[in-house]
Amino acid sequence: MPDFTDTKSHIVTNSVKPKPTLSLRNLGKRKVDLKKVFERKLEAARLKKAGTAAQISDKYAAMDLSKSDVTQLIAFLKLLDDVSDKQFRELIIKAEVLDTTLGSE
Repeated sequence: MPDFTDTKSHIVTNSVKPKPTLSLRNLGKRKVDLKKVFERKLEAARLKKAGTAAQISDKYAAMDLSKSDVTQLIAFLKLLDDVSDKQFRELIIKAEVLDTTLGSE
């Protein structure tokens, strides 16, 4: 699946209606500020963990990302820009999964 999206809608902040998950490809061309996106995601995780965001997905409570993790994720996502479907697939298949739940217990 070259778009790498689940096409489902998710609530990720207290004041926003559910939005569909977009493709991770070509975020630069769409002028997505990845640092700001991750800052919002981490804030949503903090609110969920604090119990002040019932409508945010429970998955956010398990998120535990460091600044180093965010830097590495941004670097990986930038690799997905302007590659062919075949290259995209290989990058995704060869990627190591980051377990964001480590150390959150």
